[in-house]
Amino acid sequence: MADLEERLDQLEAEIKKPSLRQNKGKANEVNYWVFDYPPERELDVRERIAYMKNKNSKGSDGFELVVFDLYDLIMDHLESKNFIKKCEDFE
Repeated sequence: MADLEERLDQLEAEIKKPSLRQNKGKANEVNYWVFDYPPERELDVRERIAYMKNKNSKGSDGFELVVFDLYDLIMDHLESKNFIKKCEDFE
């Protein structure tokens, strides 16, 4: 596996390509990436994402970078359905 910094550089370069946002394909598929990394590098990845988001906020790349934290989304959903206690009991 390539060094994490190299992979993050590649990810940033790919995000900037207009072709990523053009939904080309037979069914106008929406492009998305799943970026895997070692859990012990979580803070490094979060730092780089914050850097990329801040850098993009100036709008110089012609798009808005939106970051979704799946953990937060799932927790919000579970809380809205009052499932947190049920999940704790299940575990």
